[in-house]
Amino acid sequence: PAVLDEKDSSPLIKQLSEIIFKFLKGARADSSQGILSSRIFRKPTQEFQARTRLEIRPFSDEKIETTLRRSAKFDESLIRKLFKDRTDLIPVARNPFMASLIADYVDNNQNQLPKNQSDLYESYIDNALKDCQDRMDKRGITSEDVKACAIEMADVMFREYGLEAPINILKTKLDNQHVEAVIDVLKFARIGRVGSGDENIFSFAHRRFCEYFAVQKLIEDDRELDLNAIPTDSQWRDALVLYCEVANEEKATAIANFCWNIIRLFGDLKNPYSIHCFRFLKDAFQIRPECIAHFRTNLAEFINDQVTESEEILSIKLSLEATGLLSQEEINHISINALHYNNDWIRETCIRSCRSLSDISLKLEKMLINFLSQMTVYELLVQYKKYSFSFHLSEAFRHVNSFLYHRTVYFSICVVCAIFLTILYPFPGFFAFMATMPFGFLFENTALRNIFNEDK
Repeated sequence: PAVLDEKDSSPLIKQLSEIIFKFLKGARADSSQGILSSRIFRKPTQEFQARTRLEIRPFSDEKIETTLRRSAKFDESLIRKLFKDRTDLIPVARNPFMASLIADYVDNNQNQLPKNQSDLYESYIDNALKDCQDRMDKRGITSEDVKACAIEMADVMFREYGLEAPINILKTKLDNQHVEAVIDVLKFARIGRVGSGDENIFSFAHRRFCEYFAVQKLIEDDRELDLNAIPTDSQWRDALVLYCEVANEEKATAIANFCWNIIRLFGDLKNPYSIHCFRFLKDAFQIRPECIAHFRTNLAEFINDQVTESEEILSIKLSLEATGLLSQEEINHISINALHYNNDWIRETCIRSCRSLSDISLKLEKMLINFLSQMTVYELLVQYKKYSFSFHLSEAFRHVNSFLYHRTVYFSICVVCAIFLTILYPFPGFFAFMATMPFGFLFENTALRNIFNEDK
């Protein structure tokens, strides 16, 4: 937790990397082994001499869908609503734990998606505490007592210690007779945990719970915020995202202005400060467009300039991921510019960013179909499910999805026939297959004509 407010280049991270390596290596270098778990940002330096590095990949769209469908309440219409209309929840759901919280929320809230992340945590905590009623009765406390004390503990931990703190310190700081009882209930509810050792250390079961309770304290006390946590990406950054989702419009708008002024100051996405502020806008204000309405036109111009003029692939990708802040017309225009890049990473990001559109221009439709027509047989068959999922979310992409489907069916038949003929008649079969290939181009041209003549 001590490194959360440090920069990636901080000497502290370098020293910790070296110390942990020496500790794990131990006296017997040949037989000692150890595993170090870390986030990507502020990760160990080369002083931690790892022979093997394993990266846990976030959930893909397909994995999110598969996970959520395990819930009986998550039907096709809700999946479509999530990926098309509530794209702000997709980055959250890429974490398996958070995806399970979304499924839990839907199960307990009449098939409705949460309004924001705070609703997600509040619902989970309330339901978890309901299952602890007997334990709370024995301790002589209520769920309101538990939540009030948890807010105070999270505030002390986040401001003074990080993500954990000794229980004795919490009792002294809070001067609350319920601290031990509350910690017992939180531990039983699996919202909190207590570390082993001589000095009992309390922490919340997930960092998001600590941030949620800390934000409640910010709102209760109406405190002055340290906005420097946003450009420096320090530990309060994610908590401020939650804050912007529930704060009053005036305060949330002030934070949006702070981020936009820093982005304008640097004028691009090459500086870490502007990158962090840009990502913050994307994460915090997609469900609160009213807070950025006064500079959204300028933001659209900035994003379009990054897409069309930047030479940094990462800057283009970050820009496309933020198009959810813009109007549908602006998304349509920027997507057309992005599809000109001959880069699969950019095109894939572009397709994900524009799938929320309720209507698309004929030019964008043609460019998407042209992109699909250039895919090789292998790429088409391997990635069919991914692209089909994106294009079936909105009726606006029905022509694109139709072309994808028919082209995939044609190539699937070709592959099966080629294998069959080659097995039966190795040489004649191969030449017969090659002779049928020109009909494939005729098939594609016919399919394109049929698609565009349907109602265009």
